[in-house]
Amino acid sequence: MSRCDKCYAIDAIVDGQVLRKMKYSKHFTKVNSEWRDYNNLPVRNSQEIARLDGLANAGSEVDCVWYDDRSQFMRGFVHHQGVTNIPATKHTVVCDWSPSSGEEATLSMLNRHALDGDDFYIIIKNVSSNSAKLTVPSAHVWGKTVTVNPGENISVKATYAGNTWYFENLHDVPVVPEIPDIPGQGEAPDPNAEPINPDTGVDVEDADILVVRFYWSSEDGRDLDTMTELVNTGIPEVDGKGIGWSGPGNNIYAVASIIHWAGDNTSSGNECIYIDLRSFINDHPIDVDFIDLDVYATWFGSKGEGKFKMYVKAYKGGTMTRSGFNFVNEGGQQVYSGYLDTYTNTIKGVELYNSGGYDKIARISFKKDLSSIIIRSMR
Repeated sequence: MSRCDKCYAIDAIVDGQVLRKMKYSKHFTKVNSEWRDYNNLPVRNSQEIARLDGLANAGSEVDCVWYDDRSQFMRGFVHHQGVTNIPATKHTVVCDWSPSSGEEATLSMLNRHALDGDDFYIIIKNVSSNSAKLTVPSAHVWGKTVTVNPGENISVKATYAGNTWYFENLHDVPVVPEIPDIPGQGEAPDPNAEPINPDTGVDVEDADILVVRFYWSSEDGRDLDTMTELVNTGIPEVDGKGIGWSGPGNNIYAVASIIHWAGDNTSSGNECIYIDLRSFINDHPIDVDFIDLDVYATWFGSKGEGKFKMYVKAYKGGTMTRSGFNFVNEGGQQVYSGYLDTYTNTIKGVELYNSGGYDKIARISFKKDLSSIIIRSMR
C-alpha cells in the first residue's frame, strides 16, 4: 500500500509558463516511488518527473497536511502597474493605471493559460489626472468599453476554464480603502533614515529589537525573495536555517520563534523581518561574544534594475505588531534608523541560497550584552 511520504511547494508550469507554487506529493512503496501533481494525479512524463526530482529538497518541502496551495493563492494580493500583462499568481490583483489623456487600452493577462477553474478579482484604479477608456475583452461572457475618470475604480472578474479566459466587467465599484504606495507596508520608508556607508558600515548602541525591511519598486524587479539566517549561535537546529520564502527554518519553531518574517510579497513593495534580541539572548545560552545574522536576496519573478533598499530600525523596548508585509513597533523608543542601497543579480536559487543561489547582502552582528549592533554590507 502506498503512502504520501513527502510534499513540496514547486512551480507549476502551464503551457511552458511558470505560474505559481503548487503542492506536489511523492508517494513511496517498497519497490518504487510515484509523483502526484497538485490535482493528485500521477505524473507520467519523464521530463516532468526529472524536474520535480531536481526541485524536491529541504528548501521546498512543506507539510503534507497543513500546507494549502489554494489558501496561499487566496491570501494577500498582487500590486500591478497598468492594465496589461496582469499576473495570475494571486486571486486579488490591484492595478494602478496611469493613462495618458484620451488613452484607450484593453485589459490583458500575462499568462496565456492558468490553472483550470482559477478566478481573479481585478481592481483597476485610475491614479492619473486623465480620463481614459478601458475595454474588457469579450470571451463568451461579454465585453464592454468603459470610461474611467481620475480617482475612479472598476472591478473585473477573470476566470480561466476549459483553456479559455472569461472576463466579466463588474461595473464601477466604490473607492476601495487606500492602498499604500508600497503594498502592506504599514509605514512608509523613513525619510530621515541615515544612509549606511557600504564600506564602513554602522555601529548601533543600546537597542534590543531589530527590524529589517526591504523596499523595491516595479522598475527594480518583481517579487524580491529574501532569506535571513543566524550562523554562529551554537544551536544546531537554528544555525544556517534561513527564514524567508521556502526557507528551511520556516517550519522549525526554534528558528521561527527568533526570526519573525511577515511573509512573501510577490509584487513590488516590501518585506520585513524582526528579532527581539533581548528575548533571544535571555532564552538561549550563547558562548560567542558577537552573534551573526546574514541577509540574502534574489529575484523570483523578474529582475529589472535589480536594486533595492534594506532599511534597518532599532528600538529600545516596545512590542511588535504585524501590518501586511511589515512589523510595527508600539510603545518602544526608536534609537536608530538607517538604510543600505544594495542590489542582487541572482534569479531564484532557493535550494542554494547561502552558497551562491542568492546574493549575500549584509551581515548584522550583535553583541551578547546588546551594547553594540554592527551592520555591514557584503556587496
